[in-house]
Amino acid sequence: MPNSSIIDPSATTNEQRAANARVALQAFKDCTGSDDCDAIADLITNLAHYCDRHGVNLGNEIRRACGHYREENPTGKQFNTVLL
Repeated sequence: MPNSSIIDPSATTNEQRAANARVALQAFKDCTGSDDCDAIADLITNLAHYCDRHGVNLGNEIRRACGHYREENPTGKQFNTVLL
């Protein structure tokens, strides 16, 4: 098994992508002290603040992410109820 503390930029499977997300989320939790219940929402909120300060359109990035997810996992359930 690869080192789970290193993000693999060439991740090609959804399992690898999820493992990369786990590493990033853990780094965020370590940095902020956010707990398991709030970490994902807190990270998304902080990314919104980042976008505000760097001229990135958050809505466009969320739409792009949803499109990537659907392409990578067309039977996925995560975005079936998202109100975007």
